[in-house]
Order: sequence, then structure tokens, then C-alpha cells
Amino acid sequence: MIFRISVFIKSVAPLQAYVSKKVLVLHALKSFSTAESSLGDEEVHLCQATAGPSYFDKIEGKDELLEKAVGSIRHALRAYQVQFSEEIKKTGEQKRRAIYSVDIQFDEAKKNAYILGFSFAPAENLDYNEAFKALFLDETTDLAEI
Repeated sequence: MIFRISVFIKSVAPLQAYVSKKVLVLHALKSFSTAESSLGDEEVHLCQATAGPSYFDKIEGKDELLEKAVGSIRHALRAYQVQFSEEIKKTGEQKRRAIYSVDIQFDEAKKNAYILGFSFAPAENLDYNEAFKALFLDETTDLAEI
């Protein structure tokens, strides 16, 4: 199963980021495979179709899945911070507000969450009010903190 999650980065150095709990579930018409026969097959595309906006809320164990996704995002952002924070500080750009969509894939046993990619393209279910409040008004009570 693949999820698209909105991430609001308020600052890189120090790292301040939040994850929306409004999760978009992505479906492919055919299961993803790296087999040669899958190459060029448009039905194997990872982001072919989306489930309804409340689909994630009905998934059993959704809180655990979100927690694993947040952990993977946290790990990636901290690695980014370690690698680039000194460069960012030198430019005087401690605060770099941004909104990302992050695609997360879970293995069959739901033991690991893998980041498929970060994108500046907003998720279909991005709540701009939620993003603005997190980035500019410090209202983050309904968000997961990185």
C-alpha cells in the first residue's frame, strides 16, 4: 500500500517539521513490479488512482502506519539536516519554509515504511489552512511532529 503525506518544513536548522494526519491512499491497477514485463505497462504505475479522502481513517492499525511513516520521514529529514545545515547556516537561511508531498510504501507485513520520494507537488488532499497555521502561526496540535 502506498500513502501520500503532506509534510510542512518550518526550519531546517534547527529542524522543525510537521506531518499532516490527512493521508491520501494511492492505488495502482496492477501490483508494482520491477519485472521487465512491467516496464511500459501504464497500469503498474505507483500513483495511478487514489482512494477517497476518508479511506485511510478506516484502515485497521492506521495510527501505527502513520507512526512508521513519520519515523521514516524524520530519518530522511535529519540526514538532510546533518548533510546541509552548515551550508544553510552560512547563507543565513535558517528558516526555509516548504510544503512537500512524500510518498511512503509499506511492506506486506507493515514492519517498515519506505520513502519513495519527496515532491513539491501538493497532494490532492493538502489542507492549505493546516499548512499555513503550521508554518506561520505555530498551530500544530493536530499534526505529528518530526
